[in-house]
Parts: sequence; C-alpha cells; structure tokens
Amino acid sequence: MSYLQEIATRYGHLKVEKQVEANGLYVTLNFHLDRECVFHWGLSRVPKGRWQLPPQEIWPENTRPHDNHAAQTLVSPNGSVSIRLGEGPYAELPFALYFPQSDDWDNNHGMNYHIPLFEMQQEVTSGKPADEALQDVTAEIIQKETSRNSWTLMHRYNLCHELLDRVGGSREGLALLFVWLRFSALRQLDWQRNYNTKPRELSHAQERLTSRLARVYTEQPAQRDLVRLMLTTIGHGGEGQKIRDEILEIMHRHKIKEVSGIFMEQWHQKMHNNTTPDDIVICEAYVAFLRSNGDPNAFYRSLEAGGVT
Repeated sequence: MSYLQEIATRYGHLKVEKQVEANGLYVTLNFHLDRECVFHWGLSRVPKGRWQLPPQEIWPENTRPHDNHAAQTLVSPNGSVSIRLGEGPYAELPFALYFPQSDDWDNNHGMNYHIPLFEMQQEVTSGKPADEALQDVTAEIIQKETSRNSWTLMHRYNLCHELLDRVGGSREGLALLFVWLRFSALRQLDWQRNYNTKPRELSHAQERLTSRLARVYTEQPAQRDLVRLMLTTIGHGGEGQKIRDEILEIMHRHKIKEVSGIFMEQWHQKMHNNTTPDDIVICEAYVAFLRSNGDPNAFYRSLEAGGVT
C-alpha cells in the first residue's frame, strides 16, 4: 500500500511517497525546486518528539552526519532521496531544508516539516492500520491547545494542514479534525496567545488549509460531507494585508492621527498584532458605516450579521 504527501517549500515543492511492503517501509522524496538544497533530517519515535540520528545503514547517497540528532543529504534541484526504514519504531521523519546558494533555511516557520510514519509502521508489523494513530493526533492537538506555547489561528491552521496528511482517508480522523475546528470557530479555543500574527501570514495559512481541504473533497468523495463542515469553520478568507495597508491609506488621506483612542488606529494595531477572520467582518461593517453616511447602527447591524458581537 502506498501513501502520497505533497509539501510546499520556499523554493518549490516536494512529493513524498510512502510505500508499505512485506519487508518494511520505504520513503521516497522527489524534489521539485529551483536550486540545490541540503536535506537536513532525522527520525522521531513519537510525533513532534526529539530528533534521533538515523542509523547509517539507511542513509541514502551523499549523506553525512550533522550532529548526534540529524543527518544531511545533498540533493539536486530535481533530485530524489529514497530511505528504507524497515520495521524501525519511528513515528515521524522530521526535516528542514538548507539552501547553500542563498545561504538560508526553510524550517516551516520554526515548526520543521514532518512526514508521519506511525500508521504505516503499524501496518508493517501487524498488517492493519492502527487506531492508536488517532490517539496520537488527539494528544498532539490537546498538547498544543493547553500548553503555554505561542499559539494562534495561523498555527492551528498549519497544524490542521499537517494532520490531514496523517489521518489520510480515515473518516474518524476527519471527524476529529472537524470537531477541533468547530470548537475554534465557536471561540472556545484561543485565537491569539503569545504571538503577533502578520495579516499576510494568517491569510496564507487560511488559503493553504482551504486548498488542502479542496483536494480532499476531490480525492475522497465519500468524505465530502465532513469536508464541507470543516470548510464552514475556517472563514471565507480575504486579503488581510491589503486591508491593513488601506487602513493606513485612509488615515493618511484624511489626516487621521496615529494615536490611541481612535477607532481606525486601534483597528490598524489589531491588524498588526492580532489578525483574525473577524477583520473581514469589521471591514464590511466599516464600509456599511461609510455608505450610510456615518450611521453607527449600520455598523453594528453589519457586525451582527457577520457573527461578531
């Protein structure tokens, strides 16, 4: 049985194929980049766990150890890397990419990239998928939502995008992710914690997750009812950065000072530090306010219609 995963990176994308065979698990990464890179990778026994240096016997060509936790493999722009994992007790293959030409790293905004292996390894050893894989997904969601780490809608959307690959075609897995996103949409979970979200970052995460769900809708017709429900929890999107920039243009055009206590300045600062889908609703309400020649009731009616109190 094979599993496919596509990962977008800074300078292109890569396609991952995970193949379960009688003698173990094979992972092949096909790179489609515009420059040479160093594949910086390790193995982890638990999801998001500590990196371990892969055993030397499974290293692909052009690989050397980086330290006690990671190996590095030089890859051409359209090269591939094949790794035979056998029956090793690994849950994930975490990695980041280094680009010597531009001397920069792509580590998925500090979260690293992760190729889930747990469910496939269970098939290797037991011949059937493991329900425990969903327990791991649940545990990871709870850990992220309840710890004191930095956490925002952007992080939640990015994690959900990653977990969609891990649950694969499991209906129970998709139902779990829907319940999680539904709690978020109902504001029962933090939208902003110890992190300043830039408008363009949230817009990107929102669009990326929406596109991923659209692919699930296309590829898994039996799950379309759940996908539709999940899409209702993400918001209809918009150009958050454009809204923030045009707020400043309005203020400068009408000589509105950038000082506290003025609505436009407060909203502008919110866009700087706490961008959420509600800003689309606020924008629509402000337009309604202007079109009504400054009727505050029009503003509040529009907010209420958009679900913002």
